Amino acid sequence: MNPSAGRNGLRVTSLPGNDAGATLRIEYDRRRLLLTALASVLATVMAGAALALALAHGSRVSASLLAAPGLDPQFVRLLGSIPWWTPLALGIAVLFAVARMLRNFYRLQDSDPAFVLSPRDLRFKPSVFGEAVRVPWTALRGVKARRHGKHRSIELRIDDIERYVPGSGLLAALHRRRGAVTLRVPLSRAALDELAALLQTHLDRYGKAAAESTGTVTATTMAPHKRGGMTAG
Repeated sequence: MNPSAGRNGLRVTSLPGNDAGATLRIEYDRRRLLLTALASVLATVMAGAALALALAHGSRVSASLLAAPGLDPQFVRLLGSIPWWTPLALGIAVLFAVARMLRNFYRLQDSDPAFVLSPRDLRFKPSVFGEAVRVPWTALRGVKARRHGKHRSIELRIDDIERYVPGSGLLAALHRRRGAVTLRVPLSRAALDELAALLQTHLDRYGKAAAESTGTVTATTMAPHKRGGMTAG
C-alpha cells in the first residue's frame, strides 16, 4: 500500500498483517527533516559567529580606543573587557548546536522508520543514535503528546521500563525513575496529535485491558522482547 504522506510531516504505511491486524510503519516526512537539518546548520553558524565576535570584542575595542588621545590605558582595557562567562556560555551553545546538527543529519539519512506498530508490540528508537526496542502493548501504560514552545515530543509510560528500554546516562536514569521515555519528534502540532491518537488507538485495542478481557495478558507480558531492528513484520 502506498504511504499516506500527510502535509503535517507524518507518513504512515500499512503493511500486510495476520488475522490480528495490519502492521503500520510510521516515518517522518523527509522534506521536513531536511528543513530541520538546515535550520540547525544556520543555528550552528550563528552561535559560532557570536562566539568569534565575543572573543574579538575586547581586542578591537582596546585597539581603537588606545589611539584616542587623553584616555587612560587602564580605562580603555576596562571598556574592552567582557565577562569571563560570556565566551564560556557561547562555547556551550556552540557545542549544543553542533550536537543537534549532527543528530538532525543522522536522522535525515537514517532509513529506519520512526515507529512500527504491530498487533503485538510497538517498535521505536529511544534515542536517535540508539538501537530499536520492542515494547509489548500490554507493558505500555499510557501515551501523551507534549509541547514546549516549538519542541514537541511523545511520552510513553512503560511498566518494567528497564527490561524493555535499557539505557545509560543521566537522562536515561531520570526517565527510568519516572517509568517513562520521552521521544522528540520533528512534527507539526496536527501531526503530533495524529501520532498520539494512532498510538492510543493501538494501546486501547491491544493493551493490558484488552488482553485481560481475552485472557492473553500473561502470555504476552511474559514473552521475551529483545532489542532489534526496525524491520516491520
